[in-house]
Formats: sequence, structure tokens, C-alpha cells
Amino acid sequence: MPVYDIVRTRPNMNARIWWNEFPSEYELHTDGQFTEVVADASEGCTWGACRAAVALDYISGMPRFGLLGGRFTPTTSGQFVLRLPQSPLDVQWWEAAPGRKLGLPGEYGPAVGTGVLGREGEWLDVPSGVLTLHVAAHDEVYSAPVVFVRVARALRSVMSLSSELDAETLDRFQF
Repeated sequence: MPVYDIVRTRPNMNARIWWNEFPSEYELHTDGQFTEVVADASEGCTWGACRAAVALDYISGMPRFGLLGGRFTPTTSGQFVLRLPQSPLDVQWWEAAPGRKLGLPGEYGPAVGTGVLGREGEWLDVPSGVLTLHVAAHDEVYSAPVVFVRVARALRSVMSLSSELDAETLDRFQF
């Protein structure tokens, strides 16, 4: 399972990317309960089937952390479906990191939608298919919706890659 660690001095952030896999210890157990956000797919926009996860850890000022991951499955429906795990899923402690919890609090759902789809007047191109989020974690104290806009945007960027990640792609990668 390829895992990539990226350190950027601006905006003082560490990132971890899991490509075509995500570790099972971060996976949420939702019992199939998801909220769906549906948008028209953009003509000519395609993503390949993949699994990926992205964690962003801002290390300056107040520490902020967010982790999202999921599976994208292309379809021919002409629709892009974002499947968000239903709340409340922020009650599980993430044993690997003190002060962090597994799950996606309900107030972060719209932020994830904005990160993946854009916002009115600034919609992003999306392919026909289903993106189901299976992985989510947040900082107990300092996470905020704006963190999840950035994490979702980064996950979207990773999922949209048409080939394997490599050092050159990672150097150009924008978060």
C-alpha cells in the first residue's frame, strides 16, 4: 500500500496520502447509513476507479487536523454522487493519535461537499460516478469546517489523477 508523506513550509502543513488503499483501522463502520449529494457530471471529466485517503495536519498556530478517504466508482449515469457517512460518527476515539476522533461530525458534511463540488458560481468539474467516504477523522478541539473543505479538495485532487502518484506529481500537488 503506497503511503506518501509531504511536508510544506507554507501553509505549515503536513500531508499524508494513501493511494489505491486506505488502512482498515481508519475505516468507519456506518452500517450502510449514508447521506447522498447528487450533481450533474461534467462532460469530458473522467476519473478511474480508485481508493485513496488524505490527511492534512496544520502545524502552525492552533493545530488543525482532518482525514478523509473513500472509494470512487465510475458509472455511466451522468450523475456524480457523493456519499457522506451519517452522523453521529464523532464518538469513537482514534487510538493511534491522542486528541483525535474517528468520524465526520454532521456540521462538516456541507464543507466536504464544497471541497469536492465547489460552490455556486464556482462549480468544479466532476465525473459520472459514486464517491463513497469510508474514512474520516478530526481533531477533538481545533478542527473546523474550513479544514474539511481543504481536506476534501485534496482528496478530490488525488482521486482525479489518471495515473499512479510519483515524486514529480507530488512536487506539483496543491493542497
